[in-house]
Amino acid sequence: MSTVTRNLLCLLSRGQPMTGYPYGLLWTPYQSGFTGPYGLASSVAHAGLHNVGVHRHATRRGVIKAFLAFINLVSFWLSILRAAYDYAVLLTASLPRTMRTAVWLMRAGLSYKIHLARIASEDPESDKVQEIMRVLHTRWARELLSVCRANGGVYIKAGQFASAFGAVPVEYRQLLRQLEDKATPRPYADIRRVLRAELGRDAEGLFSEFETTATAAASLAQVHRARLVTGEEVAVKVQYPGLAARVAADLAVMKLFNTVAALLFPNLHLGWLYTELEQKLAVELDFRTEVRNASRLSCLLVGNPRVSVPIMVERLCGPRILVMEWIAGVKINDLEGLRARHISPRAVGLALVKLYAQLTFVDGFMHADPHPGNLMVREKGKPGLLSWLLGGSRQPFEVVLLDHGTYLDIDKQMRQQFCQLWCSFVTADKVAQAELSTALAGERGTLVLPVLLTHAARTREEERALQRSVGINGFGDMAALLQHASRELVELLRINTIIRGVANQLGIGMEERKRIFATFARKGLPPRWQRGPQVHPHFNSLFYRMKLLIVLNTWRTAVHVKYTGMRLWSAVLAVLGDVLFAE
Repeated sequence: MSTVTRNLLCLLSRGQPMTGYPYGLLWTPYQSGFTGPYGLASSVAHAGLHNVGVHRHATRRGVIKAFLAFINLVSFWLSILRAAYDYAVLLTASLPRTMRTAVWLMRAGLSYKIHLARIASEDPESDKVQEIMRVLHTRWARELLSVCRANGGVYIKAGQFASAFGAVPVEYRQLLRQLEDKATPRPYADIRRVLRAELGRDAEGLFSEFETTATAAASLAQVHRARLVTGEEVAVKVQYPGLAARVAADLAVMKLFNTVAALLFPNLHLGWLYTELEQKLAVELDFRTEVRNASRLSCLLVGNPRVSVPIMVERLCGPRILVMEWIAGVKINDLEGLRARHISPRAVGLALVKLYAQLTFVDGFMHADPHPGNLMVREKGKPGLLSWLLGGSRQPFEVVLLDHGTYLDIDKQMRQQFCQLWCSFVTADKVAQAELSTALAGERGTLVLPVLLTHAARTREEERALQRSVGINGFGDMAALLQHASRELVELLRINTIIRGVANQLGIGMEERKRIFATFARKGLPPRWQRGPQVHPHFNSLFYRMKLLIVLNTWRTAVHVKYTGMRLWSAVLAVLGDVLFAE
């Protein structure tokens, strides 16, 4: 048998005729080919052996590639089917919410149509018409409140969102403000799925302690209390699984209902409300945005001892999970809780108003969801008489801002115009007020904008009188104004309304808020020598700016003297009251 034949037979039979030489061949790394134990004869077999090996290797690689491609294709279609199944389940689950909303819309729409037809010939400003509309608004606002509570989720957000706009009838605003962003906590098994998907491990592998029972649950996420392996106590905010699809389904239904409402009531412009809500929720669904916003705000608050932001544990944060410092405190509008901790509600209100004045007029970067649930107050330092005399509160404190998902970045030109508008309120400059309001909100906003920002109506009658004085004869007029206003202005008005409500609860009235806002607005004014469309000519005058400074300083001094005197008198009464008034 020839050498070539022998080597080929060994190759085909996978035999080893020579010890230490597989297939009768030896690979020598320092040579360019095979050298066999039989000398040159093995070199003759090299070509055939190499071609067979390459062919087999290519065949195996092709089979593996085909198998992997098949697996990927199956996985792709399985993921499509799973997504379609999940979406179908969510759509099915949304049917009860859709039906509740549709029933309310049909009943309320029919009721409004019938009553409006009955009073069509009446004077819209008459007491009779106003009373009918008040009763009608109150009835259907109560019904809508029940619908939002039953539906939860996005509907709670929508109700809270609508309650913060002056364009919404006062009856709806007052009732929808009762909505609290609370929900029934999801089972821990659902939360574990999200933890595994986002962090790759269960809670037991990430934290030394983890409470499986949620401490709070809202429309988008729930919070668990935990402790890091390094000992720090933290709050773990976990988004509900499948939330994005549920939000998309509910928003699609709301969009449909908005279209139907526009057909039934052509003068009712609510498109801006839906658009704002949709944009707000799109941002809130990605928790990484919250981390970035909190970091930026924390930098802006350096040097402010009365406001803080929770410390984020960024290495454990993701699109659907947040890990942050645990905040122990009370809601900002819990007056009894504040007093029990010897914290002055008025001092807290001043801190809040000053914070938003700085963010609005100086920084141009605002926390856009300052409802009481996102504003906590906690003790900071030891109580003392000096703190009470200088700071207005016996117990030092700080306001902690939570939920940093939604922020408003104010354009520089708009911020400077807004600063000038607030300063013109203090100087009672009607000309500047009118021109700046027109620049910000168009011709329709010339008279309306100052009222929206500074009105101090305490009753519905006072509010109606103010609205009539500037040509607002109904909900449609106000909605039309906001329909054509810029997004930034709409957001500013909404945030201004929320802050005004919280400040009123804490004892800070319109006049004091106007003074504080104007003080910070002066800091945000453009340089006196600056010219351009964003600068009103009055603010190029040195005399005008000196007048503004004098008014503000006089006002601030009077307020400080008044409240310092009141605190001193309270201290005297506390120490010597029994002696002074003893019989």
